Amino acid sequence: MASTRPTDGSPPWEEMSGLNLGDSEIDLYYGDDADLASQSLHDDTTQWCIVARVLTDKVINPKFFKDVLAKAIRPMECMVVKELGNNVFAFQFFDEMDYTRTLKDGPWNFEQCTIIMNPLQPGQNPRYVELTKLEIWIQIHDLVGALRSERVVKDIGNTLGEFQYADPKNHDSIWRDYMRVRVQIDVRNPLKKTMTIRRPGGSCIQVSFRYERLGIFCFYCGILGHTDKFCRKLWQNRGQTTEPFAYGPWLRAERRSVVMAGARWLKPENWAEERNRKDKEIPTSSGERENQGARNGEGSDPVLKNRGGNFTNFRKEGIGNGNEGEQMMENVGMGSKKERVQFMEMESENLGLVRVTEIRNGKAICV
Repeated sequence: MASTRPTDGSPPWEEMSGLNLGDSEIDLYYGDDADLASQSLHDDTTQWCIVARVLTDKVINPKFFKDVLAKAIRPMECMVVKELGNNVFAFQFFDEMDYTRTLKDGPWNFEQCTIIMNPLQPGQNPRYVELTKLEIWIQIHDLVGALRSERVVKDIGNTLGEFQYADPKNHDSIWRDYMRVRVQIDVRNPLKKTMTIRRPGGSCIQVSFRYERLGIFCFYCGILGHTDKFCRKLWQNRGQTTEPFAYGPWLRAERRSVVMAGARWLKPENWAEERNRKDKEIPTSSGERENQGARNGEGSDPVLKNRGGNFTNFRKEGIGNGNEGEQMMENVGMGSKKERVQFMEMESENLGLVRVTEIRNGKAICV
C-alpha cells in the first residue's frame, strides 16, 4: 500500500494549513438566461395562493382543519390545502374569485381560534411568510357630529393599525349606531378598547371599539390566541391581580340578528303530535268534564261552578271560516225555547279544550 505521507520530510500539519474546510465558493449566474426568465413569467405555482396560521398553541388535527375550512369557504372551483407545520397551512385556489373572496371575508376561525391569512407573493417561500398581521372589521361606536367624516374614520383606522378601507355604507343613514373600518392589526399587540378624541372646540369624547368575528383572546392582557387560563403575563403577576380584568366578551361585536319572515307561521316539529295528544285528552261528556275538574281541583272554574261565565278564562280556537259554528248550532233548543246561538271551541285553564255556546248576555256554557 502506497504511503500518503509527504516525501519532502515536512510535517503533515504544514501540508494541511492551507486547506479550506468550508463550502466551496461557487456562483451560478443566470441573469442573461432567456429560457429561465420566460419560465418565471409563466410560473403559476404561486398564483392564487394563501398562507395561513391558526393562532393557538394547541396542536390541531390537519385533516379535520382541511375539512372544516373547505366546508366554510365552499369555493366554486376546488382548493388544495397543504400542511407546513406549526399550525401553518398553504391554500391554493384555482379561480381568482375564490381567492379574492377568501381574503375579503376574513377573518376565519377554526374552533374559535383566529386564522391569519396572507397572500403568497410570486417567488416567495411559503415557510418564510410573516404571519403576524390580521385584517379585521372594527366598529367605531360613539362618534358624533362632524367626527363621523371619512377623514376621521381613516385616522382612527391608522391609529388602530393599518387602514385598509371603510365601509361604503357608513354614511347611508344618520341613525347608524357605529362606523365600520377594515384595519390590519398586529396580533402581537393588545386589542384597543377605547380612544379619546379632542374636538376642535377643545372638548373631548371617548369612542369605543367592537371587533367583528373575533376569535379567542385573553381577558387579562388583551392579546389574541390564548385565554387568561394560559396567559404568561398573568402567570408572572400571579397574586398581584384580581378580577375583573380589563377586557371581556363585550369587545366582540354582536352578530346582527336576522328576523325570519315566516317565523309567525312556523311550529315546532313535534307540534302535530302534541296537538293530537291534547285532542285525545278532551272529555267527551259533561259528566267526564266535571269529574276531571273535580280530580284536578278546579272548583273555582266558572264553567263548573255556575255553568257559565265570562270569556276571560278561555282562549278562542278558530274553526273553519268562522261560519261553521253558527250553522251547526242555530237550531239548539226545543220548541218555543229554541234560540239562535253560536258554537265555538274554547280552551279553559282547567278543562282544556271544550265546546261552549255564547248567549246574548255574554255568558259561556259548556255543551
